[in-house]
Amino acid sequence: MKISRGLPGVYTAVQMHLHWGGLDLETSGSEHTIDGMRYFAEVRVAQGCHQSGGLWGSPWERGAASHRACREARGKAGQWQG
Repeated sequence: MKISRGLPGVYTAVQMHLHWGGLDLETSGSEHTIDGMRYFAEVRVAQGCHQSGGLWGSPWERGAASHRACREARGKAGQWQG
């Protein structure tokens, strides 16, 4: 997956982080909330920026973008709160 519009450069997905757990607050897998609720799973896709013909080493370096997607199992999405 590559993102090239709306950002200063071309970004490529370099890592995918999955978090999962139970349905209650203490064991929920999500680190973030949707409409104030935590869910049993969360996916985070880390992007790296291409510059000078190469991909920057770490997705956490300057210039990297991070995209977090939280989605309920039914596919219902709300507003993301970090």
